[in-house]
Amino acid sequence: MKIKLTNVRISFPNIFKPKAFEEGQDASYGETFVLDKVKQKELITQIRTAVNDLATDYFKGKIPPMVTQKHPLRDGAEKEDLDGYGDTMMFCGARNKTRPTVVDRALNPLTEEDGIIYGGCFVNATVRAWVQDNKVGKRIDFQLRAIQFLKDGPPFGQAPVKANEEFDSLDGNNDSDDDMLD
Repeated sequence: MKIKLTNVRISFPNIFKPKAFEEGQDASYGETFVLDKVKQKELITQIRTAVNDLATDYFKGKIPPMVTQKHPLRDGAEKEDLDGYGDTMMFCGARNKTRPTVVDRALNPLTEEDGIIYGGCFVNATVRAWVQDNKVGKRIDFQLRAIQFLKDGPPFGQAPVKANEEFDSLDGNNDSDDDMLD
């Protein structure tokens, strides 16, 4: 079941290089999407409904408690100590062993070197909800499909260092390297 997330912020981008989060775990791509409880109330309701419908269909109306306890959409208060989270937010994660499609506003492919995607920017994304029912447990997970950069937002965490605020220009400066070491 495909779910479209619109105008959400991203946190902890891991969409260009796969990463294992625990020893022995397969490396995968992943993203955490942050939603505002008030501004995105309708989207949150759509996600909850889609997850509930999928679980109800799969488990034939007898949804195991673990499925509701491990809901993919979680309260931002769980991570209130992190930038961009808190009790006014919700968040959900999505992973994939295959690199997701990542594009700009005009649908041009993006790479990490482009520097356009960062924690705190706004994106549109698609995820596929699927049922995990195996020895690890029973729950609904999200598979990351695609991300489209939407707009800039305040970066989460420490903002990138701007070289022009750290140094004076050395253009036209003929001092030798030895003089700069004094």
